[in-house]
Amino acid sequence: MKRNYLIFFALLVYYFGSAQTTTLHFDKPHYLAGEYIFYSFCNADLSADTLTAEIRLSDDREIIENYFIYVVGQCSHGYFKLPFDLKSSIYHLEILVFSQASFRDIVIGTANLSIYNDEDLPRFQIELGAVEPGDQSALLMDPSEVHQVQTRQLVHLEIQIPDKFLLKVKRVSLAVRDQHLYGLQTTTTFQTQMPISDEELLSGIPVFGTRKLINPGTIKSQLLFAFNPVKMFYDGTKVDKQTDEFNLELRPFYGKQEITFLDYVDNEISVQQRPVRFRSYSDDTLMIDATILDHLKIYKEEKQINRIFKQIALPIHIDSTDLRNIRRKPSFHIDVQDYTIRGTSVDLFKELSTNLKFRSAGSENYLARMLYEYNGITKFYSRSPLFLVNGRATRDGNFIAHIPLQEIGFFSIYSNYEALQRLSPIAHGGLVYIEMMDQHYALTAEKALPSLTIQGLQAPLLYPIRTDIKEGSPATGSLLYWHPDLKPNGNLIQIEFQTNDIASEYLVEAVLFLDETGKTEILRQWVKVGSQ
Repeated sequence: MKRNYLIFFALLVYYFGSAQTTTLHFDKPHYLAGEYIFYSFCNADLSADTLTAEIRLSDDREIIENYFIYVVGQCSHGYFKLPFDLKSSIYHLEILVFSQASFRDIVIGTANLSIYNDEDLPRFQIELGAVEPGDQSALLMDPSEVHQVQTRQLVHLEIQIPDKFLLKVKRVSLAVRDQHLYGLQTTTTFQTQMPISDEELLSGIPVFGTRKLINPGTIKSQLLFAFNPVKMFYDGTKVDKQTDEFNLELRPFYGKQEITFLDYVDNEISVQQRPVRFRSYSDDTLMIDATILDHLKIYKEEKQINRIFKQIALPIHIDSTDLRNIRRKPSFHIDVQDYTIRGTSVDLFKELSTNLKFRSAGSENYLARMLYEYNGITKFYSRSPLFLVNGRATRDGNFIAHIPLQEIGFFSIYSNYEALQRLSPIAHGGLVYIEMMDQHYALTAEKALPSLTIQGLQAPLLYPIRTDIKEGSPATGSLLYWHPDLKPNGNLIQIEFQTNDIASEYLVEAVLFLDETGKTEILRQWVKVGSQ
């Protein structure tokens, strides 16, 4: 029987490829509702090319939060901001990548995280009884590795990487935390082994949906296009004839975006996302002990301070090519409020010389058409322009023609043939961005083309993360420092952080992700903070 099992496992590995090991490092052993979760991970068997991974935090019933991140050089990192009303439970973090050919999701990393809510403190006290926590963290301290400092002191620290690991280090992530609050809990790394094939993985954002034709015309097409109005990206795919389902890869973007869907022959369609496949994990028991009760009591007091003073600043990394949305230069830009003309859009365009024309269709109705010039010939596009009104799309030119001018801020018109060709063939017809005076103005569902709100990449942070110490303000919190990708200086890991107002024992924990092997080594030092 054992022999048969080994043969089966060997065949499984042969079919799927080698088993990949993902190592996750978190900044803390457990978390409290309202805190941040910071993490870093590596998988030495992933492609060295840039790809995207989805990160999900869920309980046994639903996904709490999910987003995508870039995985660069087989490693990545991210964070979660936990809601304050999150119930005490075991939560599951998953790292998923997606097959380029089949779009199937592949779990490459998991971790079970204990998260506590201080509102449950009375219940926990009844369940556990009257037990006072001891100073368990002192049992972990090595006297030769303890640095004596004072509160609100700037600390410069060096950790030497052993020579045997120096050439193998792929990444270093490092946390400095108040270990007194966690007692003997020091487990912050998790390893996952998953058999996976050597297939190519997606580098974009996967979307799984269903497209339905509403009153289809005589010409039908299985081609479906998605348009990101912020980035001016078009992405396309084919819809399955039998099931009406589609899988689509969007070019990456940050944050949530309203993505418009367009039928290639302009049939009226509806689009829905397919439900995410939800996995259940074996239930771990949420551990309750005296140390956790003490931590919850302290945190309950700190929350009152945190409502007034922000303790941890999260600086967003604004990258000129990614987070800053610089729209392409339009063919025409019209500041509507510069004109004294009154009436509607059609009245303004009767007085202007632009490529956007509103042609009368009788009975005060209008058709919108865009002129273009190509090879010395000027003519109209056969397709109606795509209008983006505060980001929502419509092809209803008659509706646009009747918008009162006092409600419109700007028109940005894109009509250049070559520029639209570079975007996508379906862009032929032209693009018109309309910014309304009311930023909250939104097209009705009747006028707008179908769209889905899609979660993209998580905004990257500037590291390190550390306590924000301000003169005259209290400084508390369990985390003093976090860096998910610290670059050593030769054989030294060098950090600088400031202690807060809490005299305690702080654990400096550096995790070395070792190249190719998928193994890690943990280096620890202690900082004992005394009162001034």
